[in-house]
Amino acid sequence: MYSLFTLRPSTGVFMGYYLVLCIYYSARVLLFDKFLCVISNLLLQKFYMNSQVIAQFISHDDTPLGSVLQLPVSITLESLRLLLPPNTEEKERMRMFIYGSEIITTLEEAHKKEKVENEEILKIYCYPDDPPKKTRAPGYLASSCSGHTAAVLSVKHSPCKQYVCSASGDGTVRFWSASTKTPIKSIKIFQHWIQCIEFSPDSKWLAAGSMNGGVSLIKMEDMSVVYSKKVHKDGATAISWRADSEVFATASRDCSAGVWDANGHVRSIFHEKPVISVGYFGDYLLSAGRDTNIKVTYETGAVVQVLRGHILWVTGLAVHNGKDLGRYLKKSDGIETGAGKSFFVSMSDDKTAVMWRPSWTESGEWEFLPSRKLTGHKDILTSVSISSNGAYISTSSFDKTVKLWTSVNGYLAHTFKSHTLLAYQTAFSSTGNLLVSCSADKTVKVYSVEKKTLLSDFVCKDQVFAIDIKDGMIVAGGKDKLVYFFV
Repeated sequence: MYSLFTLRPSTGVFMGYYLVLCIYYSARVLLFDKFLCVISNLLLQKFYMNSQVIAQFISHDDTPLGSVLQLPVSITLESLRLLLPPNTEEKERMRMFIYGSEIITTLEEAHKKEKVENEEILKIYCYPDDPPKKTRAPGYLASSCSGHTAAVLSVKHSPCKQYVCSASGDGTVRFWSASTKTPIKSIKIFQHWIQCIEFSPDSKWLAAGSMNGGVSLIKMEDMSVVYSKKVHKDGATAISWRADSEVFATASRDCSAGVWDANGHVRSIFHEKPVISVGYFGDYLLSAGRDTNIKVTYETGAVVQVLRGHILWVTGLAVHNGKDLGRYLKKSDGIETGAGKSFFVSMSDDKTAVMWRPSWTESGEWEFLPSRKLTGHKDILTSVSISSNGAYISTSSFDKTVKLWTSVNGYLAHTFKSHTLLAYQTAFSSTGNLLVSCSADKTVKVYSVEKKTLLSDFVCKDQVFAIDIKDGMIVAGGKDKLVYFFV
């Protein structure tokens, strides 16, 4: 039996251990509580910081709208519109962007897509939109029409929506009924490829250019050839009409741009190297090509400005005629314009596109200045287009991608990687909610601009070189010599 004396030491040791353990665990609990308290405070502070942003409204031409504001990230688009300065026009239809993301519901939804530091002032770019309209995405092939005996190189809808025209390597242009998708007339113009065609804005004329340098004008009233001339010494590569439909311009590989009227009178503007693209900005002609420059020429033939923003060939121009277009026209009556201010975009073999905007001086004169450079493509660009409301820009490239950019700030909104081979061309629907592209992978793809998703995917028999879309109907043509109608 253990004596009381022998038990006391072991009991004392046990009690000592017990006391130490109690002190130890009590300290741990106290320290853990303190740790939890610190963490909670940090989390609450972080939550509070993230629930508020310092922001400022910016117009699409980089002018601040009002003062800097502190806003909750949960604020809705409707509430943001109410915070715009009282003198802001069309507040109820204002579209808003942060970086490359459009605010559709709340600031928080767009904010999640972009990494924004809490300390910086968040710029909310504002862009006046046209009344909301949406074009339904085409869902099936309505018709594939034969007739051409060589590849189809260009297709166009007429602005009046009655006709579709296709041009081919067989030297013919073919007219089709947009409603019945049936042929109306075929006209043999040249013995060489017809690479470019363009309807006049009033739908009364069609101009066509051939790779042998020939230019033709067709009167749409009876689809008769008004004239067919070979003024250029080398291929005609692009056509653009002035907004009043009275004159059109052609680009040529003979290092010139020609300005034509209904009587066939032509005036030439010369470059040092072949001209690849032309476009009208009001009464001013833009011409660009292999000399890497963009010439701005007035109707008198005087060169107003030479723009230098690329280091390789300038291969394409896209112009947006905004509500201020009348400032660049002598006669603006009856000219249709879009939302926002006018600007244009150039693309180049240097894998970039550049946005150009007119800048006005205090003396009332203006000049084009580069607004943004769009970078990100890994190969040369093949096309550039601007949505009818001027809110978005699209580019396609030999890198197989189609990129969507916001015009208010030039940020990349999305990259579509659906094509498996070279992407050739893009086009927006007239309402701006759909984007269409075609490719060497034999497909035509339709995307939602708002949701940045692929909506439709159509497969053709061979490479698709050209597309156009009007009122939910896509017309396409390519290497298989067929003209496709998707509705």
